[in-house]
Amino acid sequence: EHSKEQVAESLAPFLADLLTVLIQGPLSWTGTDQGSVTVRVRAIGATACLAQASGGGEAFGPSSYNRVMPGLLATCQLNSVDLAGAAIEAATLIGQAVGKETFQSDAHQLLQQWILPLLQRQQQQSDDGDGDFSALLEPLLLAC
Repeated sequence: EHSKEQVAESLAPFLADLLTVLIQGPLSWTGTDQGSVTVRVRAIGATACLAQASGGGEAFGPSSYNRVMPGLLATCQLNSVDLAGAAIEAATLIGQAVGKETFQSDAHQLLQQWILPLLQRQQQQSDDGDGDFSALLEPLLLAC
């Protein structure tokens, strides 16, 4: 089994190219529909996996973060629950990978503009509370 450091070192030379392919393909933030929802959701997930596997920090540093986060935040605004949910989850995972200093302002934006309204709607519709969102809320609240 490979250590996290070995995986991050192996991934580092390819990270920029992988992100470029994802951003220019299924994650194109130009507003055009670049493939099915399923493909886009998986590409969003792959982006979060790259951030986590690279160990965040220097490997998935500010330049990578700044390339993907604006698109994820824009995707949160789409009418597709699947895409918006995947983008919120990926943004949270990427935020965990890069750390509080880098993610803090975007965490505030996610929390205020999307998470809290979703929680309010969910609570209005169900007495069960926020079970589906608890895994997303903890890292966001820690970053705030």
